[in-house]
Formats: sequence, C-alpha cells, structure tokens
Amino acid sequence: MNERIKELAEQADLVLDDLPDNILMPLENFAELIIQECIGVLSLTKDGTMKMNLNGHMLKLVEGIGKAYSTGIKEHFYGVEECNK
Repeated sequence: MNERIKELAEQADLVLDDLPDNILMPLENFAELIIQECIGVLSLTKDGTMKMNLNGHMLKLVEGIGKAYSTGIKEHFYGVEECNK
C-alpha cells in the first residue's frame, strides 16, 4: 500500500495491519480513486465541465495552474519517480 495512504489511515485511526486482503484492497482502491478524482478536478480540458468563460490566455493560465497542482498531488502521494513514468 502507498506509504502516504498508510499514514493517512493511521491518522484516521484505521488499523490496517490485521485486515484480510479482501477488505484491505478495496480500501486501498477507494483511496486511489479519491486521489485520481482530485487530480481530475484540476485537469482542465476544453471539453471539461470545469471550463469557464475565459479568453484564451486566461484559460491557458488556469489550465497551467491546474496541471501544476495535479502534479503536486501526484508527487505527494506517489513520489517524483512515479510521476515521471
């Protein structure tokens, strides 16, 4: 399991050590889905629901900020090495 997810589970008073795989894996998958959802919200696309009525320059700026934050989230949870794959 991802080390950062383990740390957060401990902070939430979840005891993961004794859980069988059929419970542990869905919990890990759930955490991964939350992370991916957060990254997805920050990934603005021309067809995305997050598109605002912005001119071209402002939209590029907002997209750049979203990309930077999504990269930061990936690095925080998965490490720099995983982000560069």
